[in-house]
Amino acid sequence: QEPISLLCGSDCLADIAKAPKVKTASGLEYRDIVKGTGVSPAPGFPVCFHVIAQLPNGMVFMDTVEKGGSPIDAKIGNRSIAPVGLEEGLTTMQVGGVRRIYCPGELSYTSIPSAAGAFQPPAFPGTPVIFDVQLLLVPGAEAEDEDFKFRF
Repeated sequence: QEPISLLCGSDCLADIAKAPKVKTASGLEYRDIVKGTGVSPAPGFPVCFHVIAQLPNGMVFMDTVEKGGSPIDAKIGNRSIAPVGLEEGLTTMQVGGVRRIYCPGELSYTSIPSAAGAFQPPAFPGTPVIFDVQLLLVPGAEAEDEDFKFRF
């Protein structure tokens, strides 16, 4: 059973089920809820995104929308985005896109420490995680982002 998507609202649940599921060579799977029209992030670029993370049983353990609307700022390729499956899923998105990412255990959180300050969930290493992600900005890659103040 598909967990409830809190990022796009209950009205889009039927759309998620209808969206084709893409599987990458690494085993990551995703469904695009809304296709973005902006740039895709490249290694070394910062990204700004909202994320709701849940375990396969539906328990939400991270929600940037509910915590006051503060998105996550991180950089692609320097291990500041944990787990690696979330970063992989972000790199093929375009700004404005909303995606459900199915992160298998081997691409999920591990016992290997991430960069300082990277979030670690209340789950055992190797637990599959489902992420609903909205890519908001790729500062520096878009002309209108010139005044964006990147927050680490």
